[in-house]
Amino acid sequence: MNRKTAPYYYLLVAVLYVFGVACTKHQNSISDNGCISRLVAKTISPTLSSSQIDSINILFSNNNMSTAQLQFLYFTPNVYSDTTKPTQSQVIANLFINGLPMFGNNEAFIFNNGIFDTAYLYNGIPQTNDTTGHQSFSYLRTAFMNHVSESITYMPLQIPPFIPSPKNYIDSCLTATLGYVDASSIPGNQNDIWGSTLIKVWSVSCNNHYPSILVKDDNGLAWGVPVYIP
Repeated sequence: MNRKTAPYYYLLVAVLYVFGVACTKHQNSISDNGCISRLVAKTISPTLSSSQIDSINILFSNNNMSTAQLQFLYFTPNVYSDTTKPTQSQVIANLFINGLPMFGNNEAFIFNNGIFDTAYLYNGIPQTNDTTGHQSFSYLRTAFMNHVSESITYMPLQIPPFIPSPKNYIDSCLTATLGYVDASSIPGNQNDIWGSTLIKVWSVSCNNHYPSILVKDDNGLAWGVPVYIP
């Protein structure tokens, strides 16, 4: 099933740092401090409690489903307040492939009365199983400065979009995480059909927060990641 059109439910939590100030130590810095480090993504949940993880593990175990390579992000034990309806539990997870996270796409699992019903999954295949990073951190930082202004936050209609300025990040520490995106997400790419091919990229951000850019690991092609707020 095409994940772009699948009627899945998930909780989107966007933490925005207004005008980039929260990520910057000294706004008056006049030179790039060069600070960047690698952040290795783990499947440990960043948002759920241990009791929620236990509930998810029970659901998956009772249905003979594996939790390997899934980072659980959201869980609701029952989406319905109407007690006359069957209990429907929903689980949202981030997919890991070859030990690396997929950016910008979630897996959705639906259980009715504790019985697995539906999943909306990504089935694309990596171009290569090479999980080694091939871009230098200095290049990744330079790419961030060159493309961060493309990471526009599009607000509701009555609010103008926010365009981050590289000058707000010249004295900030950045993080870089290696993972995958769908090949069709490359700006201007019309050759790849969504859901077929994964490419290895670096996600470079300000201390793992907004704004962020992506850098193709094999050739250094970089682009900003816009944020859309409904």
